[in-house]
Amino acid sequence: MLILAATAGFNGLYFAHMAAFMSSVLHYDARQTVSAQTVGVLVHALAILAVSQLANRIHPGALLRAGALALVALAFSVLRRAPPRTASIRSCCWCQRAWSLAS
Repeated sequence: MLILAATAGFNGLYFAHMAAFMSSVLHYDARQTVSAQTVGVLVHALAILAVSQLANRIHPGALLRAGALALVALAFSVLRRAPPRTASIRSCCWCQRAWSLAS
């Protein structure tokens, strides 16, 4: 039951909140955001199939370490190339109240 709740929470945040956050706060195009999420889900599904085939041949610990290193390397390369956005953390809806209280 806990795994089901965690999965439902992740899906809710990813598919509902992420698109709204990217379009309203970071000012990405909403259609482009949803398209990128769809492509990401498809790539993830195909990667699961590929890694499951590798898991039959490679020790799980080695596969986990290689995956973690690849994730770090790809995350840094993608984030380094991302264009800077003009949105401020202060424009975030739940942060506005905190900033107004702190001021």
